[in-house]
Amino acid sequence: MVADSIMTNPPVVAAPEASPIELSVRGLRLFPSVSATLDFDLRAGEVLVVLGRNGTGKSLLVNLLAGIFPVPRGTVRYGELDLGTTAGLLRARQGRFGVVFQQPALLRSLTIYENLLLPLQLARQAAGAGPWTRWTERAALREEVAHLLALVGAPARCLDLFPHELSVGDQQCVALARSLAGDKRVLLCDEPTADLGLDKAFQIDELLASLLHGGLLSAAVLCTQNLETAFRLGTRFLILGDGERLGSAEHCDCVEELRERPAFQRLLRLPSEALFWSEHSAEKRPAASVNRFAL
Repeated sequence: MVADSIMTNPPVVAAPEASPIELSVRGLRLFPSVSATLDFDLRAGEVLVVLGRNGTGKSLLVNLLAGIFPVPRGTVRYGELDLGTTAGLLRARQGRFGVVFQQPALLRSLTIYENLLLPLQLARQAAGAGPWTRWTERAALREEVAHLLALVGAPARCLDLFPHELSVGDQQCVALARSLAGDKRVLLCDEPTADLGLDKAFQIDELLASLLHGGLLSAAVLCTQNLETAFRLGTRFLILGDGERLGSAEHCDCVEELRERPAFQRLLRLPSEALFWSEHSAEKRPAASVNRFAL
């Protein structure tokens, strides 16, 4: 199944050539037993969309950049700061990187307020500040948490609820709010809409676009198998290899270049409904926000 033509909107953000480099990756080895390595730069204003079949390392890439897994080989730099060690990545995650996973991964024993409070505490500790002590500070903190929920369109009444009392889509919105806590600049996303319905997935896409447009986020790395999300948000693309090319990647600087790549054409043949949104669902959306695929 090959797309003869793909109608796309202009990228949600456009990065000037002189934009500073937010994230620089050199010689990053995804799989310890595979010699292939990754090299890429992420500049301010860019959304790097990472595509690939299951098992090619999309989630692994996010986990490595976030410091969740140790980096087997290579260097990761945030601006002028070398984050090559796992400890360095974890410090950057507390202060500069936000992470959104496929599952919301909220702590089920904590309320939504407590889930959002935790990253704020970690960011405060990373900055060398002490705990909040006065009631005025705690009141301001609750207002900050409520503001985070408002940014993602979640009602303030969610603050005192537990994760299981929210839908999966609302939980993912809370997870997005959590990723913004502490003045984050770069967002790492691991298929954040994979388990959501069409309407909620579209809402998450719009939220990400508005955060980037509004300057609340500087740049993002987005791993996805949803091509509608990829074309709506992506400014540059990375196709992870599989089979004998496992661990390598093809770089594409625009949609037109991506469409010409044989690796992308192979992705279009995947028997996965997640790659395409139906015409019936797309027709319900504003024309300016819809990408349709002629299959």
